[in-house]
Amino acid sequence: MSHDEIASEFGRRFRFRPRAAFRHAFGWTLQEAADTINARAASLGLDPTGRATMTGSRLSELESWPASGGRRPTPQVLALLAHVYGTDIHHLLDLEDREHLAAADLLLIGSNAREVDAVRGQPTAATTVAARGRDSLTRPGKAGGMPPPAHLSAFVDNEPLSWSPAVRSETPPVGLEREGSPTKRREVLIAAGTSAVAALLAQSAAESAMFGQRWEETDLGPTTLEHLDLAVERFGLSYLHTPPEQLFAQVRECRQRVSSMVAGRQTLSQRRHLCVVGGWLSGLMGHLALDLGDSAVAHAHCLTAWQLTAESGDTRLGAWVRGTQAMIAFYTGDAADALRYALAGLDIAPRNSFVHTRLLAQQGRAHARLGDADGVAVAFTRAEDSFESVAEKASHSIFSFDYPYLPFYAGTSYMALAKPEKARTFAQQAVELCDAAAVNWPVARALARVDLALAAVRQSEPDRACAVTAEALEICATERPVDLIIRRTGEVVREMQPYQTLPSVRDLRERHTELARQLRGMGRNGSNIGTGSAQNRQADTP
Repeated sequence: MSHDEIASEFGRRFRFRPRAAFRHAFGWTLQEAADTINARAASLGLDPTGRATMTGSRLSELESWPASGGRRPTPQVLALLAHVYGTDIHHLLDLEDREHLAAADLLLIGSNAREVDAVRGQPTAATTVAARGRDSLTRPGKAGGMPPPAHLSAFVDNEPLSWSPAVRSETPPVGLEREGSPTKRREVLIAAGTSAVAALLAQSAAESAMFGQRWEETDLGPTTLEHLDLAVERFGLSYLHTPPEQLFAQVRECRQRVSSMVAGRQTLSQRRHLCVVGGWLSGLMGHLALDLGDSAVAHAHCLTAWQLTAESGDTRLGAWVRGTQAMIAFYTGDAADALRYALAGLDIAPRNSFVHTRLLAQQGRAHARLGDADGVAVAFTRAEDSFESVAEKASHSIFSFDYPYLPFYAGTSYMALAKPEKARTFAQQAVELCDAAAVNWPVARALARVDLALAAVRQSEPDRACAVTAEALEICATERPVDLIIRRTGEVVREMQPYQTLPSVRDLRERHTELARQLRGMGRNGSNIGTGSAQNRQADTP
């Protein structure tokens, strides 16, 4: 069976829309089809800059239209799809499509088909299909097939060739003679009249110039996007040593500027760039909102970040956003959602990247909360291998992932599995690595001490637990006063309940209560500090 026949059968049997039916006839996933379309557009000269604008999500929208959430395919896009699938443009449309297409689009599609058939000296596709019956499909290269690349280029890049009636009635368009045709360019010029052809060419040149100019119209200066990229990079690097409420205000202001830019004019590539910048800023706002103690606001910002990921198709951004959503879910006690977000991020994360390593570590920690010891071991082995293969340069940014986080995540995981000895080994390693590093990670330094203290309590060493917890509180008070450190140290205080008569334990409780009160005075969300289940306060680090 030909692909046309397979597509027809898929449409009849499985109720696929025409464009989806042809993709399935080739056995392609959405991403495989999008890659093929981008490659074909480049080979035909339709994408000279290599922007590769077709994505799997966009193709899905083109296939589902005119259903809700779909995207209307333009005649240009339909022509390219038909060329990739080796079929006639009309076979990619059904009655529902035609009822919703604009009259101008239908005119362009019909005009293109008539000109191609005129070149071949054969009936139009519509006539051929009608003669053969509703389920009959023409094969590529037969009557009603797709135009050769030269004609497709003219159709996709600008508009279908619009020849005068005199030219159409006597000869095929110049340059589109079928191979072996006796018609020559000189004969066509004589038949059509040199003056008519010259006027047509001059008019098309002017139209092409105006068409290209429209795609160049923009309100953005040449360095605007570069400045935005630098701002995102600066925010990532300053995260660890800037008070979260101060950095949140700066990031929010920058995102508002991006929002005003989107309301203006920009090229398609510039708009995609703004989507990416807006995605990083929204994701960082979600991370900071979690630091400030509001997981609901954090989730809202991450939803926007993911929306912009879908619009831009930036996989690195998308993987980082999924990792941040996994962190929020884990922090709020939903280990199943944390695992789901981590796995979704791994599906799109670039290989040999820090974001890939981070997601594997988050996967391991989620497995630990769910009691899956084997899953923990496998995930952290893969995370170690991933970190070793990373090709990026470490940036010490919140958007990166440094090695001390691996033993820190592992320490938290083995505490969740009730294996204090193993947790203590990893937590001690994390503390030593963080303290010796040239870059300061205050949250990781504090929370690794929390895991070390919890392991000490389980091993009946209350004085040791009090000492390292006091160090964590000091880091919180002097370097990074965030809600999640208060929550985790509060977990240690509750674990020390059997030793509450010890002076060191009483001192620790008083210090924790005082610092929690100070954070509430700074306007942080501290209403639940020190209360609730231990599961709901297993916090994360950047």
